[in-house]
Amino acid sequence: MSHLDYSTEVRKGKHLTYEERIKIEALSKAGIKSEKIAEQIGCSGRTVRRELAKENSHEFVALDEHPSMKKVPAKAATCTEDGNIEYYHCSDCNKNFKDEYGYDEIANIVVKAAGHTLGEKVAAKAATCTEDGNVEYYHCSECNRNFKDKDGKEEVADVVVKATGHKYEDGVCTVCGANEPVNPSDPTNPDNPKPTGEVSGDGKLSTVDAKWILQNIAKSRDFSDEQSKAADLNGDGKLSVVDVKWVLQIIAGMRDAETLELITK
Repeated sequence: MSHLDYSTEVRKGKHLTYEERIKIEALSKAGIKSEKIAEQIGCSGRTVRRELAKENSHEFVALDEHPSMKKVPAKAATCTEDGNIEYYHCSDCNKNFKDEYGYDEIANIVVKAAGHTLGEKVAAKAATCTEDGNVEYYHCSECNRNFKDKDGKEEVADVVVKATGHKYEDGVCTVCGANEPVNPSDPTNPDNPKPTGEVSGDGKLSTVDAKWILQNIAKSRDFSDEQSKAADLNGDGKLSVVDVKWVLQIIAGMRDAETLELITK
């Protein structure tokens, strides 16, 4: 005769768990007396008898009646997609339960999508030459996505309007008025001498130098590498009418010969 490992500790004032109710039903069907069942469960014999005598109690499910039970972890709902609570699913009967023994069936496991949490409209901001702007949009603080409309129906993939960049003419940006940067010279580096615009070799800057640069641009006069570097006042790596204008502006006192910046008064 086999012996059951009964517990002699009796609980008082506590409800039976799902597992305990299943065990009571299984042991009763196996012919075990109420008092012996009570010893194993850890409750009173009266509690066991009352549980077995319930006329309208749930139909207890034996542990082997749901062999394909699988736990499904809880999944949080998102703004647009439903989630679910934690539950156990039996693929044989296609039912869902709170417990792994299939005692307490669940009618609904779905956690409904919450919808977007949109803040105040973010106003459009124009881009500048150097700073990005943005289109008008609404931002959802829950999913961190952006939308065109306040109802969150039309998503915006990119709200950024890129900086336009400077548009230089005669060394000055026609949009914001910033001076066009020049390549810095290094007095200690003979390969990168300071551009002066002086190409005629007479030691002074004059309209002759402007004329020579124009002739080089028109391919009617050849320059050495040293002359080309000296004539490239705006430092863009090529000679153009902009360099000629800068020479004339220096001669007229409109541009500083050292810094090559326009003189504003």
